[in-house]
Amino acid sequence: MSPKETEKSQIDSIIALFSSGQLQDALDSVEHLLKSFPEDPLLNNIAGACYAGLGQFTSAANFYNKAISYKPDYAKAYYNLGGTLHELGQLDDSIASYKSSIELDPNFAEAHNNLGNVYRELGDLDYAVSSYQQALGVNPIYVESHFSLAFVFQEIGELDSMIKHLEEAIRIKPDFAEAHNSLGIGFKELGRFEDAIKSYEKAISINPNFAEANNNLGNVYKELGELDRALNSYNDALAINPDFPTFHNNLGNVYKEMGKLDDALDSYNNALNYNPDYAETHNNIGLIFFELKKLEKAIKSYKKALIANPGFADAHNNLGVALNKIGQFDEAISSYERAISIKSNYADAHNNLGVVLKKLGQFDDSVASYEAALAINFDDADTHNNLGIVLVELEQLDDAINSYNNAIKINPNFAEAHNNLGHVLSQLNQYDKAIDAYERGLQIKKDLEYILGNILSAKMNSCNWINLSSLLKKASDSLKDNNKKVIDPFSLMGLIDDPALQRKAAEIRVISDHPKSNVLSKIEGYPIHKKIRIGYFSGDFRE
Repeated sequence: MSPKETEKSQIDSIIALFSSGQLQDALDSVEHLLKSFPEDPLLNNIAGACYAGLGQFTSAANFYNKAISYKPDYAKAYYNLGGTLHELGQLDDSIASYKSSIELDPNFAEAHNNLGNVYRELGDLDYAVSSYQQALGVNPIYVESHFSLAFVFQEIGELDSMIKHLEEAIRIKPDFAEAHNSLGIGFKELGRFEDAIKSYEKAISINPNFAEANNNLGNVYKELGELDRALNSYNDALAINPDFPTFHNNLGNVYKEMGKLDDALDSYNNALNYNPDYAETHNNIGLIFFELKKLEKAIKSYKKALIANPGFADAHNNLGVALNKIGQFDEAISSYERAISIKSNYADAHNNLGVVLKKLGQFDDSVASYEAALAINFDDADTHNNLGIVLVELEQLDDAINSYNNAIKINPNFAEAHNNLGHVLSQLNQYDKAIDAYERGLQIKKDLEYILGNILSAKMNSCNWINLSSLLKKASDSLKDNNKKVIDPFSLMGLIDDPALQRKAAEIRVISDHPKSNVLSKIEGYPIHKKIRIGYFSGDFRE
């Protein structure tokens, strides 16, 4: 006799236990009933659901298969089996089960929706969209499908469609905090920051313990430059979930931007306490040490980031910058090339590679790197300026002028580009134009290195005596009192007959351009010999 006729009250009781979360009690009851009715598909399906709820998916799959064997047209059992197989990572079998469920019941909206979830996990986004849309064709107010569709449209970059489905989900379910949060993400990606803030705030008002929404709100405030508000939002997120490393990392980013480097390091270290392999945080710590001129520590941090994530292009690039700074040029080149191999359109890495190649005298290769960077991002003023520097070395002065003018066109306040333009114009004996370029650079950046000396040299070469005495005094005073890099020592020799001042200018230049290096071993004092030994020194041997 069927349990549907004799034990209906027991089944209702089991379902009630299941619905209230008393899964083990429900499982004990259904297994007891199965002893009397082992071939009942409904009881086997319920047993599968209990096992699935308890996380015992293999046992759940066995009972769903039994239910299907006893009732081959059992659409709900196929549906449940599809979910269990998904949990077990058997995605192809999960798809087959959902499709069987849909063949038996084409209006099974949940099956269409969950089939879309499996396709999405497999990266088959077109099939995922089709499945979600079929679910909505059956049930237009199916919130989960609107929500899932929004995520797929975000992945494929169709942000307007993403927002449309999120807004529809919210219309159907106004208190859907996750949808409000996701809507904020969409608005942020579109640059609609005020709308993003409103969405995140709405999500938080619905769910005050929504840590992720507080974190996302902080991200918007940080992008807007409202760092105090960003700080508050990240701290709110951490108050809710203090052991989430991303929140600590983001808090560190704000402290870094505020110039509070010690606080930033504390936050980054907190992130690493929860996730020692957090590559982004190791990279961020490297940036802090680089800013503090602790280059060896920066290099160690970048390398830790790369151990955690060998495909982290930014860390390879940053490592290259630090290696370049300590004069390990070959290693720097390897780091830049690795970054580019991971991310071929990495304009900064191409530019940085050009810088090192120029230092090594590989000018043609340097030009090629700068041109590769500009092919990716033509509006980068730094790269145009760097290209101009190499073109000067190659004596392609007209092309260098074009590069500097491009840099200035993109960034009219690029003082260094104005200064470099002045150098080329001086080489072409166009001293009046050179003076104009130098003075523009000085006007933009009062402490621009050696700019005062450049102006003086151009004036001397063009017999322009206007303000010459005052400029000479200014250069002299800056050298005496502030040790500033105001004039090249060779230029000074032709202007001021003061050996002490000339020595000061030379020392400043040498310490700046050729700082003490520990790359070579220490040179010991040469032993005394009976015979005098004479060494010949000349700056022209290189010629």
